Amino acid sequence: MGSMTSSENDAAPEGAAPQPELSWLRASAEDIATVDFEAPISGATTADCAELSDLYRAAVRPQDNSAEPPDTPEVRVFIMLSAITDMYPKPQERNEPFGPMVTFADGRRSAIPSDFRAHIPLVGDMATRAANPVLRARLSDLCWLLDKKQGGLGLAAIAAYTEIVQKMDDGELKHRFASENGALQHGARDYLLRALQIGRAVGWEKPEMLTARDLVGQLRRKALQKGGLVPIYWFSDLDLDYRISDPAEIGASLRKALAAVPFGSDVHNVVNLWQLAATAYHLAKMEDEKHLCLSEAAEALVAEAEAKNGSAMLAAHFMSAAIAQLHGIPGKKDKRTAYATG
Repeated sequence: MGSMTSSENDAAPEGAAPQPELSWLRASAEDIATVDFEAPISGATTADCAELSDLYRAAVRPQDNSAEPPDTPEVRVFIMLSAITDMYPKPQERNEPFGPMVTFADGRRSAIPSDFRAHIPLVGDMATRAANPVLRARLSDLCWLLDKKQGGLGLAAIAAYTEIVQKMDDGELKHRFASENGALQHGARDYLLRALQIGRAVGWEKPEMLTARDLVGQLRRKALQKGGLVPIYWFSDLDLDYRISDPAEIGASLRKALAAVPFGSDVHNVVNLWQLAATAYHLAKMEDEKHLCLSEAAEALVAEAEAKNGSAMLAAHFMSAAIAQLHGIPGKKDKRTAYATG
């Protein structure tokens, strides 16, 4: 692994080992211009960026496992791309959507976005030429994240994220740890979340953004058709959070799905969907429907509490959660008191 520059050493924890130049910053513009930078990932069908990192890392590993790979343009470029694709995605943190995959106690770490600030032109050049949508999304997003003036690369990132999810839905790409094909996966949801975050900044009505928004609605409806409670939650929550579809329609669709929930379904998933339906109706200014959904969430928790007759602690936990669901709902004071007194 490479290490921090002198400026990074100044900010490193006291006692951290001093380190030379980061190994993933050694590629030059000439290297990138002359190397087929997608050769190690040619034919890859993964939707997982970290798996691309593994392929780049394997491409620079000496055959005899000797200490260091040779210092060639290919090695320098592949090490850079392995580091970029290895960054840990955190789409729930829109201002810091990527972090180090690993951090050591002595201050050493793997790559983070700010490492590449001085290399935006090089990374941007690869982003505009990359054919693999997973690589293109990461490179484009990185450039836009570091320089918000790169609006074109922001739009390219949105288009690439959308392409990845579409290819997942068509079965052309698959996440390494996905249990089944298709785009009703957490990874697909995260890619669309990141696309929507960028779209809020670069143009909500741009064609790339309209395609991404439409895909969110498509996958929400597909999840509802298939009936899996967790994918229904992922894509309904995403749709609702970004106000893509009519919240009243989302609330109604969730109620319909919950009416068909199989007996014995996980109570946490059921309650989460009732709460999400309540949020949808709140946004639609339909307070009676909102209260109905919260009441249904409470009833599901009461049923779970009654089923825990072998554990007073668990029963009390679920009953307390049920009482909390009823707070603020008109006409439920007596029911809250009854639940509290057993």
